[in-house]
Amino acid sequence: DAFKHDLAKTKNKMVPELLTGASGSQLEAFPAEVETELQSPELAEEEDPPLEVAVRVPTSEEKESLGKLHRNLGHPGNKELCRALRVAGAPEHLCRYAKEHFRCPTCAANRAPKSVRPSMIPRAYAPNTVVGVDLLQLSNWNSTEQFWMLNMLCLGTSFQMVERVRSKEPEEVWAAFARTWGRFLGWPQVLLLDQGTEFLSEFRSRASSLGIVLHTIGARAPHQNGRTERHGGLFKALFERARWENPPTSHEDWRLLLRETESAKNRLFNRSGYSPAQRMIGQTRRTVGEIFSDDALDPAFLEPTEDVQRLLSIRQSAQKAFVELNTSEALKTALRARSRVQRQFLPGEIVFVWRSWKVRGVVKPSWVGPGVVLLPEGANSYVNVRGRLWKAIHEVFKDMKDRFDRASLKLVE
Repeated sequence: DAFKHDLAKTKNKMVPELLTGASGSQLEAFPAEVETELQSPELAEEEDPPLEVAVRVPTSEEKESLGKLHRNLGHPGNKELCRALRVAGAPEHLCRYAKEHFRCPTCAANRAPKSVRPSMIPRAYAPNTVVGVDLLQLSNWNSTEQFWMLNMLCLGTSFQMVERVRSKEPEEVWAAFARTWGRFLGWPQVLLLDQGTEFLSEFRSRASSLGIVLHTIGARAPHQNGRTERHGGLFKALFERARWENPPTSHEDWRLLLRETESAKNRLFNRSGYSPAQRMIGQTRRTVGEIFSDDALDPAFLEPTEDVQRLLSIRQSAQKAFVELNTSEALKTALRARSRVQRQFLPGEIVFVWRSWKVRGVVKPSWVGPGVVLLPEGANSYVNVRGRLWKAIHEVFKDMKDRFDRASLKLVE
C-alpha cells in the first residue's frame, strides 16, 4: 500500500502544467524538475546479466585433422604451426588452439632433457674443506705429446694446484694428489670428483682410509663440478697464452712456466679483496725482483743472472695473461638466462633416462628405460635401469605420467 501511495503521488507530480503563449494560446509543458519514478524491490533485483563472449572450442574432428596436419608437416612447434594456419586462412579458434593448447604425444616423448642451472653461489668458504679434482691435458714443451694433468681446486678459497700424472691409473692419480696437495696443505674433508675410472679402486680406498668423504657427481653432469672445470679451463688458457709469449726451449722451462702460471693465478685472483693464497695459507707468496716487493734489498741494486732474467720474463708473461683473462661472467649469465624449473623425484617413480649411445662411431641420443628411482640424493638420483644402477641428474629424467595418461585415454575411448 505504501508503494502504491508513493507511485500515485509521483504520477500526480507528472501532470503537465498549462502555460499561456505569446498569442494567448495555452501550451502543455512538463515541469523542469521531475522526481525519479520508484521501482519495486522485485524489479530492482531483476537486472540483465552481463554479456559473456562465447569461446569456440575445436571439435574432435578438427583436433584430429590438426594432429594429422602437424604430423605431415614434420612435427613443427606450436608457434610455427599457428603461423602456418594463419597464412592459410584457418579460423581464429583453430590458430589459438594450435598455439596454446595443442600437444603432440610424439614430440613430448622425444623432447630433449631440460637445461641445467647456469650458476650457483658458493656453499663453503672454509679452506681445505671441499676440494674438487679433475683431469685435463696440456701439450709438452715442443707440442709433440699430450700430458695428463691433475687439476686440484679448493672450492672455499679457489686455491689451485696442477700436477702431471704419468697415466690415468688410480694409483698414479693418487700419488700425484698425495705429493702435492696432501704433502703441502694436508688432507681435505670432502673430495668432489666425477665417475671416471681414474678415481676408482686404489684412489677411493686410499682416500677412505684417511677419513676423506668422496662425493661423486652424476653421470654426464660436469656442471656439478663446474668450478673445478672452469678453473681448469682458465688455467689452460693462461698457460697457453703465457707460452705463446715465452716459448719454452726445454722441459725445465716448461715446468717453470707451469709453476709460474699457477703462482700468478693464486696470487692475483681476487675475491672480496683477498687472493686464494691469502685465504689458504694466510699470506702472499714472496716474489723476487719486483718493484713493489718488501725485500730488504732494492731489486735495482741486484745483478740478475740469466736464469733470474728468464724467471722474471716467464713470471711477467704469466701475470699479463692472467690480467687479460680475469673476467667473471657467472652473475651476468644467470641474469641473462631463462629460469630453470627443478623437479624432485621420489623413490619408486618410473622414469626414462636420456643417454647418448655410440653405434658404429655415430652418436645416437635417446630415452632409455623404463627405470625405477631408488634413492634421491640432492640434485641426483640413483635409478635402476635394466638391472643396472645409474646415478644421474634430474634434468635427464622423464617421468611416465604422460605415457600413462595417453594409455588411459585410449582405454577409455
